[in-house]
Amino acid sequence: MGDNGRVDILSPEKDKMAPATPRILYIVGSGRSGTTLLGKMLNEMEGVFFGGELRFVWEQYADGRSRCACGKAQAACEFWAEVLALWQALSSSEERTAARTPLDMIELQASVFQRRHLFAILRKGDRAMRGQPALTKYVMGMQRLYQAIAQVSGAKVIVDSSKRPIDTAIASLAGNIYFVHLIRDPRGVMFSREKRRMRVRAMKGKSEQVGALSLALRYAINTIQWDVRNVFVAWMARRLAQPRHTQRSHYEDLIAQPERTLYGIVDMLQMDSCNLPSLHDNSVDFSQSHIAHGNRMRFTVGPTPLREDRAWEQGLNRNQRRLIELLAWPLMRRYEY
Repeated sequence: MGDNGRVDILSPEKDKMAPATPRILYIVGSGRSGTTLLGKMLNEMEGVFFGGELRFVWEQYADGRSRCACGKAQAACEFWAEVLALWQALSSSEERTAARTPLDMIELQASVFQRRHLFAILRKGDRAMRGQPALTKYVMGMQRLYQAIAQVSGAKVIVDSSKRPIDTAIASLAGNIYFVHLIRDPRGVMFSREKRRMRVRAMKGKSEQVGALSLALRYAINTIQWDVRNVFVAWMARRLAQPRHTQRSHYEDLIAQPERTLYGIVDMLQMDSCNLPSLHDNSVDFSQSHIAHGNRMRFTVGPTPLREDRAWEQGLNRNQRRLIELLAWPLMRRYEY
C-alpha cells in the first residue's frame, strides 16, 4: 500500500530505482476559463512545472509537428526528448507494461477513455484497476510520465490542465493529487468560445453567416455544458482528493489579486517555500517554458499585462446575456457573479 492507503502499483520492490511520484496539481473546470494563464504563473515558481494538457503529450510525440512552448517541434525539444527517454527507461523496468512508446499510450487511450472506467474509478478508487489490464497499464504509463517530468525538470509539483473527467480520475490513481477548480463568469466563457470557434474557422478558410436563432441555440447548449461541467468536476474533486486538497479559484480574482490566489494554492500544496512570479504594475514576466499542449498563450514570453478579458460586455447583446444568465443563474449565484 502507498501513502494514505493508496495501492502502490509501482512497488519499490519491483523497481528500487524508480523516482518518487511528485504531487500532481490538476486545474479543472470549463474551457476558456484562464487555465493556461494560471498554469504559466505557477510555472514561474520554484519547484513547479506546468506541462499544459498532458493527455495530448503522446500525440505530440507521435505526429512530429506539434510545437512545444519553447518554439521547437516537440520531437526536437531537448526537454521532452529527455523526458521520453527517461519514461521509456522507467517503463522497461516493469515486466508487464506494454506501454513503452507514445503509440502504445495512444492505443491504450482508445480502450481506457470510456465512461465505464470513469464511473468505476469514482465508485471503487484503486480497486477499479483489478481485472482491467489496459487501465492499469495506462495509469502506470501516466505515473511514469509524471515521474520523468519531475526528474528532468527538478520539480516537486507537476501541474496538469487536462480537462476531461476521465483524465482527472486516472491522475487520481497515478499519484498524490490536488485540485484547483478555476471558474470564470459564464458570459465571458460563452463569448470567448464563440470567438475562438469563428477564428478557427477563418484560419481554415471557412466563413459562415450565423443566424440569431442558431447562435442562441449554441449559447444555450454551451451554457448548460458549463453548468454540468462545473458541478461535476467540483463533486469529482471532493470525491477523489483528500480533505483540504481542493481549492476553488476565480479567473477574475486571479487577474485582480494574483498573489492572493497563488498563495492560496501554495498553502494547499503545503510547499515549504516558494517564490511568486515577478509581478510589477499588474503584469507578470513569463520565462520560456516547455508547455506541451494548450492555447496559444503558452508561447507568450516576457512582461505580460494582467487584464481581465471583458470583451463579452460589448460582444453579447441583451438577449444573449439574458439567455446565458437564465440558464446559469443557480451557479452564478453560488459563485457570486
